[in-house]
Amino acid sequence: AGLLGVGLAKKTMLSDDGRSGQLLEHAEEVHSIAFSPDGVYLFSGGEDAKVALWHIPTGQCVHEDRMRSAVKAVAFSPDGDVIAAGDWACSIAVWSCFGAREKLGSLSVEGEVRSLALASKPAGLLAVGTAEMKVALFSVPGMDRVVELCPRMHVNALAFSPDGTSLCSGGGV
Repeated sequence: AGLLGVGLAKKTMLSDDGRSGQLLEHAEEVHSIAFSPDGVYLFSGGEDAKVALWHIPTGQCVHEDRMRSAVKAVAFSPDGDVIAAGDWACSIAVWSCFGAREKLGSLSVEGEVRSLALASKPAGLLAVGTAEMKVALFSVPGMDRVVELCPRMHVNALAFSPDGTSLCSGGGV
């Protein structure tokens, strides 16, 4: 077992022994990162509109895709089956973490994406917080809109409870 440090300014992954590892290979600033629940993968998104899924033990990029604009939020589902990314162009994309890592769906929301959260139980849900002071919930993998909430603030942070029955948001005006 080891620890992984991410030097975002240097765009490198570092092992727990301090030796430099695999270059993250984002052309520009990295805005969001998320670990898989088992700690084996790291999902990153950045100003270059790139999302990348990194296999930590080998330091290899095992999946790469592009969004429409700068990626501002990424998330892993608690069961590790799904990853999601959102960008400033109001686009959301969701991929499977297994096999060919196929895109499960994509959609557009009203307003720049500021935050994302995924729940696995009791049902697959994606929560999207936007600059339009809204939180939209979508089913995963169907990407059907479940409900829209209006907390009257920019939604900069979202988190589901471990059992997936509660959602908290944080932000400001």
